Amino acid sequence: MDDITRLCRAQTWLTMLQISLLARMAIVFPFLADLAHGELKVYVKAKAPEYFLVIAQQRPHTVYLPGKDSAVGKLVRCIEEPLIKETFQTGKPARGKREWNYGSMIDMFTFGIHDGDKVIGVLNFEVDLDKLSIEGYSHLLDAAVAVLYHARHILNPEQFRPITASDGIIITDAHSRIVFADAAAQRIYRVLGVGSLRGGHLFDRQMTQHVTRETVETERPWQKEITAGGLILIRREIVIREGGNLCMRIVIISDVTETRAK
Repeated sequence: MDDITRLCRAQTWLTMLQISLLARMAIVFPFLADLAHGELKVYVKAKAPEYFLVIAQQRPHTVYLPGKDSAVGKLVRCIEEPLIKETFQTGKPARGKREWNYGSMIDMFTFGIHDGDKVIGVLNFEVDLDKLSIEGYSHLLDAAVAVLYHARHILNPEQFRPITASDGIIITDAHSRIVFADAAAQRIYRVLGVGSLRGGHLFDRQMTQHVTRETVETERPWQKEITAGGLILIRREIVIREGGNLCMRIVIISDVTETRAK
């Protein structure tokens, strides 16, 4: 966050309110990279004409991507980033591809960061969809964008701590019906006797029938420790609302059975 403030004050025409908005959103950037299973970068317009400035970069904990040098603080010619330029001009999401390493392409997904009608930044995910092969991947992107806009408000950073490769991810719709569950989540719930997660209701009796103990921490009302079917699970829930109405739930399930045994 300090880097973002310093870079933007020195090299952009953004106002302090706009800079503070970007710095506040930075709390969730590692979480977003994990959700999207891709590298995250945030671009703003530089003082130098026809240049973008990279103010943030995060690599995911949920998938391996070949190492690259940090681009934070680098100036990039607008002509070299047509997708970023398009989103700055239209304010709308865009999708394309770019060369990642020599001879290999990677998917790009760009989203505008708005201050009212003005686009003050563009968030870009670079994702290797061919290697990911995640069914329903678009739900992960939708969730990442929902969290990004949720981050305009004051958040508890711990609620958005990074996701590990072994954590399960479940996403529901506005009616708490499960629209996405990754392989890790399905594996955990299979042990608990739940055959299929997609299409089910998050609070169905089938989802909770094996729970023998449930503890909620007062300082973390969004997190529970659950004992079920011989497993000890940490269940972290992020509720996304808009105008007071529920939009989606993002549930992260961590199996800590072996850790507690040690």
